[in-house]
Amino acid sequence: MAIDDIRKINVRSPYYITVQDEFEPDVPIPPDPEPPTEPVVNVLDLACGDSINYAAAVGVKKIRISTANRQYGDYTVTFSNITIPIKYRIYNEGTATGAYTTKGLSQYADEWLQETGEVLSGTAGTTPISATLTHTTNSGNNNGEDLILEILAPMPISGTIVEITSCASEVVAPAPSTSGYVTVITIYNKQTLLKTVSGGIYGNATNTSAITIKLNGVSIALPSSPNRYGGVRIVCSDVTPNWIVDPTTLPYIANRVDSTSQPVFANWTYSASASDGEMAIVYVSDSSLNSSINNLEITTQADHYGKYGVLVASHPTSQSGSVNKILTHNNSEHVVGMIDTIIHQHGTDTLGNGNLYNRSTISIDNINEQIASVTSHIWEHPEFALGEWRQDPTGGDPYPFNTGLKTGI
Repeated sequence: MAIDDIRKINVRSPYYITVQDEFEPDVPIPPDPEPPTEPVVNVLDLACGDSINYAAAVGVKKIRISTANRQYGDYTVTFSNITIPIKYRIYNEGTATGAYTTKGLSQYADEWLQETGEVLSGTAGTTPISATLTHTTNSGNNNGEDLILEILAPMPISGTIVEITSCASEVVAPAPSTSGYVTVITIYNKQTLLKTVSGGIYGNATNTSAITIKLNGVSIALPSSPNRYGGVRIVCSDVTPNWIVDPTTLPYIANRVDSTSQPVFANWTYSASASDGEMAIVYVSDSSLNSSINNLEITTQADHYGKYGVLVASHPTSQSGSVNKILTHNNSEHVVGMIDTIIHQHGTDTLGNGNLYNRSTISIDNINEQIASVTSHIWEHPEFALGEWRQDPTGGDPYPFNTGLKTGI
């Protein structure tokens, strides 16, 4: 039955009115209508050189582009395979300013007008189009903030590719003459390189052609002998003039840093002798290195078994007149570094795997600073699937690197 409610007209009136509820108690009361929804806003980080396939319902996507450790300069974004129109702009994070640019095909003009109230000046035809957006940072418009690429999709879209094509140059590593430190990266064989000769059986390799080493994509020459203790020390500064280790009466590596090191490996440089390999010195200009994110790549063909020591150390420097650069080493508490062992053996027990590889990408930060550091180690490797070895398509797995600091190198 209906509910009767007797109420005063207002607090001052002596009269009452009868109010009848139109809803029976057992009939659900209709809910309030949903409030208008705001466009969905998604935020993601996209590194320089990376891209996404932009497929989205109506909404706003914000792509964060890091400016960390980069100089002022140009950031270029490329849009490709655009059909359904989109709007985009770029600005400093935290300050959403600037006009939108609209790109799309004119065949969607009627729908665009209905959704946005704007007249679309699009491209005729049905062929997908491309567009480029370049934003330049300088001291007047950016104080180190990250950039936000904002993409507005008033209509559902799919298939548009968004790529951060290029970014401003990274901040270069300081020169040792400025910082007072030079970083030395050592890679050496902890055992003679082995090559698969039959299933599960290895023999000694005869050369280092199965190993490649790169620093920031630039190949580092290796000694031809793959024997134990053979390797390179990469000095992160130019070759002229050559560096001298001081004190010259002590070995470069102290046993307390690497208890397994032998006298030959402890020397700064040495020639091949008997079953021991050669240690070569390679100089890389500091101007080609970054203050952060320097990638050291060690790659071994998957029909070889390699075991490598990797040492990253920064040394105080000085200069004798205008001739010699002095690198302080062994027994100095001011010399700090980190050392670990890299093993490349996955998939090596099968013949014919030479087109596959094990690769360690070690990221090194703070080059030519007081303490250089390893920030990550990614290991790419073969995997056994569907009855055969193939390269793992995932792009590699994070792998530990011993970042405990060693002194007295």
